[in-house]
Amino acid sequence: MEIDPAGLGELIARGREAVPRPSAGQSAHISSLETLAVRLAEARLQVAALGQFKRGKSSLLNALLGQKVMPVEVLPSTSIPVFISGGPAAYLRASFRNGAVEEHHPTTEEAFCSLLTGLVTEAGNPENRRGVSRVEARLPSALLEQGLVLIDTPGVGSTFRHNTAAAEATLPECDAALFVLSPDPPITEIERDWLKRAREATASLIVVLNKVDLLEPADREISRAFLERVLASETKRPAAEPLFLLSARQALRAKQAGDPDALAASGITALERHLAITLGGEKAAILRTAIAGKAAGLIGAIRLESEITLQSLRMPLEDLERRMDLFDQSMARIAEEQRDVRDRLAGDRLRLLEQLEAEASKVGDQARVTLLAELDRLAETEPTDTLGIALGERGAAFFDDAHAELSQRIEKSLGEIMHRHWQRADALAEEVRHTAAELFEIPAAPLLASQVPEAGERPSWAASGRTESLTQISIGIVSRFLPRALQRRRARRQAAVEVAALATRNVESMRWAMHREIEEAVRRFAAEIDRHLATALAATRDAMRIALESRRRHAESVDQRIAEEEATTRRLMRIEQALHELRAGTTGPNAQAPAMTM
Repeated sequence: MEIDPAGLGELIARGREAVPRPSAGQSAHISSLETLAVRLAEARLQVAALGQFKRGKSSLLNALLGQKVMPVEVLPSTSIPVFISGGPAAYLRASFRNGAVEEHHPTTEEAFCSLLTGLVTEAGNPENRRGVSRVEARLPSALLEQGLVLIDTPGVGSTFRHNTAAAEATLPECDAALFVLSPDPPITEIERDWLKRAREATASLIVVLNKVDLLEPADREISRAFLERVLASETKRPAAEPLFLLSARQALRAKQAGDPDALAASGITALERHLAITLGGEKAAILRTAIAGKAAGLIGAIRLESEITLQSLRMPLEDLERRMDLFDQSMARIAEEQRDVRDRLAGDRLRLLEQLEAEASKVGDQARVTLLAELDRLAETEPTDTLGIALGERGAAFFDDAHAELSQRIEKSLGEIMHRHWQRADALAEEVRHTAAELFEIPAAPLLASQVPEAGERPSWAASGRTESLTQISIGIVSRFLPRALQRRRARRQAAVEVAALATRNVESMRWAMHREIEEAVRRFAAEIDRHLATALAATRDAMRIALESRRRHAESVDQRIAEEEATTRRLMRIEQALHELRAGTTGPNAQAPAMTM
């Protein structure tokens, strides 16, 4: 299938080469253009199942694939999208935050689903304690072999805020979306906002009302009419955007049973027919539209910086200096807000450390009570000379579990802090761009929100909950020569003292390791925020500063630099315009990219 009849690949290539001397900010956008070029060349149409928690996204993907391979859990999934493409045999590849990679070749549906459960669900991998960053899968499937990549995303609005953040971060990778709703309630305020964002970020959106088997036939039509009205009035739904009513659960059962009547009654046949038409005749257009829109945004960001440089070179020095002063005044306010972000982050760091102190103290109290109770129980049955070993084994298990639970809670709190502050930093970076654009009267389209940076390698506190072996507990050799009853009383007293001391040392070591890692994680994150804002600032003010210095020190070469920037800006504007036309479909399916002078 010819995916690029209108020369989109050539436009992206020209955009990557349009700036002779790219700045650091422009180079970052050029790198993103290279990623888009690869996706276009591979003709991968990425379709995400989006929606609120427990609407049946994974069940819908199972029904479309005809296999129960995606975990369907009572608990919400963790913050890990799953990318599923076609292949000759089942395959799973999990990437981890520390750079490690796991590869699996499951031979049954059950094995495939079990592996995913251990990687991406709250039941199998609570709050992503394993540090999984991405999961890619391949499955034999007629649907997937047509160049479709299905993306199972975490649900928005669930118990965990990081699930919503992960779903939002997946949006830039989505070309099209299956937006999944269900009857109870038909659509929420969170979903209306999420639907709007999904529509803006994708080239094609299909709305699915799942779980209609829970409704009587008459109620299905009432739900359809209500949803149609809401979608039309509150989300400005395009007339061509389809809405499908179905039961994914019934569809999968029907496929597995080979029951065509039940399959038709499930409602999924109409959706599959629509997907077949999309893949057969519209895939190229959807992929072209999606990538053209993303590329146009990146070219626009590159153009903005070049135009600032050009305007700075053209205008009178007095005017440029005045505008730089105005920009600096605006940046003074941005800097103040940046300091506010830092201060709030510092406050959250202290609150997180206080949380750690309080929870570690509870672990210590619980350790002493639990292990002393276990000591009393073991003292009734365990021989005196093995009492310490038996108690040590119970203590080791207790600290492993307590450590895992405490680590999970601290990591969850840290993730929520990072997401909240990154959102604010991202908004400030976008404000820097728009301030410069307004100052020089240059149009600037907003960029998609950037992803919260990874915290890096998983904190070392996750490795083990024990820092001292509790098998060191011993009653001492002298006690063995005392009468049996006296042995037990002495053993109990001695073991109780050692239990308390070792428990205290283990809790303190655990607490101190987590304390250090929190400090380091927040320090790295604060540096990432500063870098993010510094990059946005450099992409604007440096363009003005370089132009000013060039005019003051090399007045004779200004005309040459102006000519160079004019040519660069013209190239970028033409490329950006052509990309917007492709996205809007105004070039036609057989149109060629406009000729451009490089």
